[in-house]
Amino acid sequence: MLSQKEKEQLQQIITEQNKILAGSPTFAEKLVAQKAKLEAMTKLGMIPQKP
Repeated sequence: MLSQKEKEQLQQIITEQNKILAGSPTFAEKLVAQKAKLEAMTKLGMIPQKP
């Protein structure tokens, strides 16, 4: 189970990645941002983990 601090850090990562994706990222920047966001959302339980 995640601590409150860990949850806040993951939510901050998602927010930062959303800012990158909302801009005009290069293809490589977009891939990195999407991957980081997906990992954070998975850890928070927002999306199911792959088996």
